[in-house]
Amino acid sequence: MLRRMLNVKDAAGCSILSRTIFKGCYELTEGRSRRFQYMGHVGLLLEHGSCVEKSNLEYAASHFEPRDGNVALFMLLAAHTKEGVASAMLHTMCSGTGIRHSHHKLIQILLRSGANPTIANKSRRTPRQDLRYNPEEVSKMKSDELGLSNLDKQARASLMIGLCGDFPEILSLLQRWEDYYNDPQTGKPSDRPDEDWEAVRDSTADETLWAWLVEKNPEGYKVVEA
Repeated sequence: MLRRMLNVKDAAGCSILSRTIFKGCYELTEGRSRRFQYMGHVGLLLEHGSCVEKSNLEYAASHFEPRDGNVALFMLLAAHTKEGVASAMLHTMCSGTGIRHSHHKLIQILLRSGANPTIANKSRRTPRQDLRYNPEEVSKMKSDELGLSNLDKQARASLMIGLCGDFPEILSLLQRWEDYYNDPQTGKPSDRPDEDWEAVRDSTADETLWAWLVEKNPEGYKVVEA
């Protein structure tokens, strides 16, 4: 009964969880006590049966910045996301108009939370195949095809770095998880030392918050030291 009530949507199509995320997201940057209070409210809804929708993940991703509060919200939601939703979000992040710098962290979080990189979309492409702007493809495209015609040379160069900068790392990350899903004997990537994941932990200045998040997804969010 409680689970059903929590997931009832209002006239705008929003659940209690969605409203809580929308109205309180700004509190992530309002200091440690406000951040913990807000995260606690979201966590309580999730523990009592609120369902994470793809739109919730998209909202958290759109507000992601290199601050611990922002990545914490995405980590908390991802830890309670069903595989199908997480996998759909992974496709979305890999098929946008370009890979932004923040996507590497968010893709890591999704994979460690159960997103399956071997699931193909309606176009029969995996997330790795969905990456649109890899360096080889970009080099073959004209500026007008990328919407860069009106930018000066320096601006175009900066944007190209943003589109392609993390491509090799993301491609390698997706390949490692694909290998695991295709052959579990290769070992789960989250069970191995990973400098990139250590960097995600280190970017979260609040050790208490990080420990709380690991409790929500111990196998996925743990850091394996070399």
